[in-house]
Amino acid sequence: MVYVLAGLRMGAGVLSGGTVHRGHSGAAGEIGALGVLGWQDAPARLVGTATAAGMETTVAEVYAAARAGEPWAHERVAAFVDGIALGTAAMALAVDPELIVVGGGTSRSADLIVGPLEERLATLCVRPPRVAASTLGDESVALGAVRTALDSVEARLGGAIA
Repeated sequence: MVYVLAGLRMGAGVLSGGTVHRGHSGAAGEIGALGVLGWQDAPARLVGTATAAGMETTVAEVYAAARAGEPWAHERVAAFVDGIALGTAAMALAVDPELIVVGGGTSRSADLIVGPLEERLATLCVRPPRVAASTLGDESVALGAVRTALDSVEARLGGAIA
């Protein structure tokens, strides 16, 4: 599985056999460091340009407007999906995961992101993986940090912590 943290910042991780694949130096999944893929700019595509009315908007406002059928909001969501599609496809092509999980703040708007991302991956990947939204939402980073801390304590104590 590849986990894509998509929100105001971007990141990715690879899980294989129930464990995080960290790579030789701990940088596995740092696909966003490759600027040409557009991950640094993807979050700004949602809010970085003026609306038809000439005002800046929040991410939540963009998603609400897209759900209400506003063309400018659909354009921004499409630009965001395009901005994350290349990096996600690169991860999928390198790892060949069964599943891409989109998490972070964007997972609350999965109804607007998952389908279009699957469609883009279908054009970019030899065998496109299934795409799903994380049920952990924007709490995934904090929960992952707690799990990592618990794993460390378990390893030091030699047993599982309930």
